Amino acid sequence: MQTVSEAPSPLAMSFGEALLRVMRVAGESDEGHHDQLTRVQLAERADVSLTLIKRYLKGDAASAKLETIEKLAEALGVPPAFLLMRREDWVAVANASIVLAQILREGGQNEPDRKFGGRSSINPLEAAAAGVEFARLVQALPRRRDFTPPEMAQAIRRAEEGVAHTCATPPLALLTPIQIYATLALCAVVGTTTNYWLQEAA
Repeated sequence: MQTVSEAPSPLAMSFGEALLRVMRVAGESDEGHHDQLTRVQLAERADVSLTLIKRYLKGDAASAKLETIEKLAEALGVPPAFLLMRREDWVAVANASIVLAQILREGGQNEPDRKFGGRSSINPLEAAAAGVEFARLVQALPRRRDFTPPEMAQAIRRAEEGVAHTCATPPLALLTPIQIYATLALCAVVGTTTNYWLQEAA
């Protein structure tokens, strides 16, 4: 029996659950349809031990190596990051996608050119500033005001940092202007959840 200190972390549990969900469709039936991929088949396909697969599926992934996660992701045909996303991360991405879709539907298709002046890339500092501005624009992030209680102002500042840091993460130099805009829009909304500022300020 696991003690509290030995309980799997939420990230390790999410990793195991994501593996299991993908394994349910990553195999192929005799008729050529999606089917269950067994643990043995995944171990062989990814060239990792069966013992390791069993551990990960139980949520015991505290010592998982990035190389192993990459092998598993490649074997399953999914981005490695998708295997590591927690439930709250998926909710944040879904919410951000809804916000972006609404903006584009309301005529924001030309916004990338207006925002970035046709440049093919922006640096991390510009991305951070643009992300915070965008989060405020769509009201995912409130503005700090002089009359805001200190605890709320501090929580908003932490949320701004989460947005700025999240928006600086993608390799924006590799993206087109519309991809940069879409990525920053997603990161801006997702970034507001990284410090759980609303819960902390409540």
